[in-house]
Amino acid sequence: MINWLTRIGFWAVIVANWRLLIKLVFIVLCYFISESLFSRWLDPTLDFQQNTRFTILVMNTIVTILLFIWFLLSIKNILWINKAKKAIEVDKSFKAAPENYTALEDVRKTPELKKHD
Repeated sequence: MINWLTRIGFWAVIVANWRLLIKLVFIVLCYFISESLFSRWLDPTLDFQQNTRFTILVMNTIVTILLFIWFLLSIKNILWINKAKKAIEVDKSFKAAPENYTALEDVRKTPELKKHD
């Protein structure tokens, strides 16, 4: 039973965040592509000078850091189960409102109010 509920929760998180998860997969793919290109550019048979190799290293480091920051900023936007639980609790609190709040819903129960001209 618990395993079944865990699977439902897992799929609920995936369905709620599918667009964000696609973005995260794209970021990871960009990282692996940049690392693959970096390793090919540093091949000793290409006979690049030391300055060129250093420039390639700096560019790859900057790209990797930017991808990492983008990844971290994207992860913080994932809707986790505990936030969904809070939203459900708020919805329940509106449905189970105290008596004095539900009395305000009926206009006939409230006193006549003066019009402000």
